[in-house]
Amino acid sequence: MCENIQTFVAIARAIGVEEHFRWYIDFYAKVSVMRQNTTVKTRRTDVIKRDLAPKFNESFSFKMAADVVDMYSIVISVWQSVSALKGRI
Repeated sequence: MCENIQTFVAIARAIGVEEHFRWYIDFYAKVSVMRQNTTVKTRRTDVIKRDLAPKFNESFSFKMAADVVDMYSIVISVWQSVSALKGRI
């Protein structure tokens, strides 16, 4: 019987966002657990509004099979919220 382990990921803040944007935008972070280039699970933070240095301060936990834990990878990305574009296009 395969045992599961729990992995915790903490998202504190985004650094360097201001280098790519000149105006205040809404951002969120996305955490994806990948196994052999396939997304297994995805979670996202709350949207941080109008901040070029967003502080998310959220954590997530993921269960993974212990016998194949070395086949998993965790991808963290910062996204622009689509709601931020409403009224600008």
